[in-house]
Amino acid sequence: MLWAATLLSLNLGQTGELCRPVPEDTSVLVVAVHHEALWKNELNKYLEWVRSSTTALFLPKSRNYRALTLEQGYAERQQQLTQAKFKLARAEALFQELDDQPALALIAEATAELTAAQQEPGAIKQLARAHLLAASIYLARGRSGAVERRLHRVLDLMPNYAPESAKVSARVLAELAAQRGRQDFRSRGDLQIELSSNSTAAIYIDGRYLGRAPGYFPELFQGNHLVRVSTENYLSYQATVKIDAGQTTRLAINLQKDPELAQISQLSEQVQLGNVDPQLLRLLSRRAGASRTLVLSMRPSGQRIGSGQVEAALQLHIQEGGTLSAARPERLQLERILYRLFSCKRPPKPLALAILAPGLLGQAPTLMTQLVPAPEPEPIWERPWFWFGAACLVIVGSGLLVGARSTAGPPTEVKVTLIPRP
Repeated sequence: MLWAATLLSLNLGQTGELCRPVPEDTSVLVVAVHHEALWKNELNKYLEWVRSSTTALFLPKSRNYRALTLEQGYAERQQQLTQAKFKLARAEALFQELDDQPALALIAEATAELTAAQQEPGAIKQLARAHLLAASIYLARGRSGAVERRLHRVLDLMPNYAPESAKVSARVLAELAAQRGRQDFRSRGDLQIELSSNSTAAIYIDGRYLGRAPGYFPELFQGNHLVRVSTENYLSYQATVKIDAGQTTRLAINLQKDPELAQISQLSEQVQLGNVDPQLLRLLSRRAGASRTLVLSMRPSGQRIGSGQVEAALQLHIQEGGTLSAARPERLQLERILYRLFSCKRPPKPLALAILAPGLLGQAPTLMTQLVPAPEPEPIWERPWFWFGAACLVIVGSGLLVGARSTAGPPTEVKVTLIPRP
């Protein structure tokens, strides 16, 4: 399964020694899939070789987690978070210019974007900032009811929120402190969450983890709350739920499968079958923000080297390049293979180097039934001597034909037919 995979990313910034040069901004996500624990150490050694290479620069490991684990829509949520921060900064500037109405419009847009991206780090804090800014505007307008509702939302999201005093007036800070002191007197209600499936899910209310669903969550403050229901391999359910004083709000949720994670979950099986879907590699590249994706795995080749030892093949599936099967190469040879894979449309020819796996036959004899098919023979027209031989045959054949015509001598009879003009 995917959780048994060892993951890393690398950035190749130098020119490959074959084919076209590798672009300086090429970034490659490398995924090592372990089918059997016996291969894990061997694969980790390859990854360490690449990691310690002086010709490779690694991207943050967070890209690997992002590619294989995170719920779909990560890039869109990050964009929403960035846009919301910009809009809040602009709204603060407009408020300082006493241009309240456009500022409130920007706050509304930022609040909607932050609500959609609430699971991203920093989104809840920005939401509290947006509500505090709106409370500042309403306080300046003398709308006490709106001020109270906004400050309640600030404290729901972040009970210990402490804004920068240089950016918030003393009057707003005093009102926030007063509302915090009256929290115990706020009306409360309950929330009941049920799931349509038999699975369980994590419950986040206003960004804080409160337990698992299905479940009962009592004593929530009256008013609107952000509810997010999340579980592995499913799309999160997000909604704004209103809690009424003294009542129980019931919520029935039907979680949907995450289509991208469902596709990624097939990677291990595809690698084991030796046929990785190019669309899946492109999906991983897009999710990781990488140029290409390379999948490494090891399988027995079926060649017995000695007693208790078997030759194993290293398989590399490269996006836009196909599959390469080779026995374990040395470090320099592995780097050359990688460069050729990254810089060529087609993969290099398979290598034939031996790898020793002591005790493999004794520990896992069933692996011998999972043999890697022998590579298809190279087409004859792709061999260097084929076209040279063909050219020689054409030259020799042409010479023989000319010689045969010359020995026949000149024609002995010429026949001419005259056609009268009409």
